[in-house]
This record gives sequence, C-alpha cells and structure tokens, in this order.
Amino acid sequence: MINDSATTDPSPVPDQASRHRIWRRLIPLDAHGDIRLGVLAALLCMIGSWYVSTWLDESATAHIISYPRAQMNELFTWTDLVYAPYYYLMHYWTALVGINPFTLRLPSVLAVGVGTAAMAATGRVLVARRGQLLYAACFVLLPRVMAMGIEARPYAFAAMFVACAVWLVVLIGRRPTACRVIGLTAAMALAVYAQMYAVLPVIGLTLVGLLTIRTRHR
Repeated sequence: MINDSATTDPSPVPDQASRHRIWRRLIPLDAHGDIRLGVLAALLCMIGSWYVSTWLDESATAHIISYPRAQMNELFTWTDLVYAPYYYLMHYWTALVGINPFTLRLPSVLAVGVGTAAMAATGRVLVARRGQLLYAACFVLLPRVMAMGIEARPYAFAAMFVACAVWLVVLIGRRPTACRVIGLTAAMALAVYAQMYAVLPVIGLTLVGLLTIRTRHR
C-alpha cells in the first residue's frame, strides 16, 4: 500500500528560477533597468541629504548664486572660474525654485542618479545582468560618491560626466559613431570643467580608448 503522506508534494516554495524572474521584472536587463537603478541611487542620496546639515562650502554656494548676474561675472573674472558653469546653473535653478538645503542639493542628487544609470549601462554591456548591478552598486555605494550627492557642490557633476564618458568609451569600442564620439568629447570636457582633478580619470579613459578603439575611429 502506497503511503499518501510520502507522495504528497509539500507547500510550493519559489525556486531560484522564479526569484530570477521576479528580479528581472524589477530590474530588466535593458535601458529601463539602468534608469531604475539610477532612480534608486538618487532616492538613497535624497534620503541622506535630509540628515546632513549644510557646511561652509555649501553656504558659499548659496551666497554666490544669490548675487546678480553682473556681480557673478566679475567674481569669475578673478577667482573660482572653474566653478562658473555650476554656479550659473544653480543661479537659474534657485531663481525658479528658491534657495533651501533641499533645492541646493537636488541637482547633485540627480547627478548621482544619472551617473549610476550610466555605470549600470556600462556593466550591462560588458557583463550582462551581474555587471549591471555590480557596476551601479560600486559607483553609488562609494562613500565619496554618496557624499558628493548630498552636498551643494559641483563634484557630483564631475563624477556623472566621468561615468557617462566610461559608458561612451565602451559603446565606441563596440560600434563607433559620430554621435558617440561627440558625446564622449563633451563628457570628458565637462567633467574637467566641473572639477579640475577629473583630468586624471579622463587621461585614463583616453589611454583605454587608444588601446580598445579601432585605429581608424580613434
């Protein structure tokens, strides 16, 4: 006689394939997944920005962008020229939304989100899903990147442009196009303009490009 209890199937437990299907729906292996990871990174920075008080350099940002345009031009003639694009951006941004800690930090928060999406796309192109998640996590969870995302300074923009440049180098290595080359040139120039020390990763990217991009497209 067959023991029914021995043949009865236990309560179903989601297997590994089911969990993978759920995860693929949450973070698909395409541009939508990159964007979702970028949004998640921006939300993490936004949460962090609520718990950190403003510091001296952020106060300097708030002070400088409150000047009339003519006085800002005079300031940049002598000092802080490298920060001029950021200050002009913040000047017009806060003219629309007002000046408070949240609005001052929001552009940096968004810059980290865009940078994370770019790094997720880089990992997706190189290593598929694991790379998509790993590259995004390694970028946004770096303590310095998270710190840049919750302060009203231009450094998050430099990180964003470098991340976009990395992504474009990878794409150009796969299939060079004029638009990608123009985008890479702009990303590298804007990274250095946002933060002079970004010239170091830009030099590294240049060397990588020389080694990986076909000669006729360099």
